[in-house]
Amino acid sequence: MGFFPKKRATEHNSTRKGEISESMIISRLLECGYEILLPYGNNSRYDLVIEDADGKFWRVQCKTGRSNGKYIEFATSSLHYHLRPKEGISHSKPYYGQVEYFAVYCPDTRRVVNSC
Repeated sequence: MGFFPKKRATEHNSTRKGEISESMIISRLLECGYEILLPYGNNSRYDLVIEDADGKFWRVQCKTGRSNGKYIEFATSSLHYHLRPKEGISHSKPYYGQVEYFAVYCPDTRRVVNSC
């Protein structure tokens, strides 16, 4: 038995996957020595901000990737199904001009790519 009691198996929905990816990315960035700022609320298009050695700030969007054996794939835009979910109509919204970097965690490899 570990420090924490075992938790029942739960369904891994997309929100949960995103939370896990974000926490793994934050952990890796901290290991690399970055200062990390987290936005308040859910209104921003970026997940976190890092400060580099020169004191510059960079917006980062965290993503969950999938390995195809050769490289890691991830979405570079967000999909919104809330427009007409019953009809299955989605809207893709790219991050152009709203983030400087993508940070990607891949559960298949258990690694964060391009972090430092």
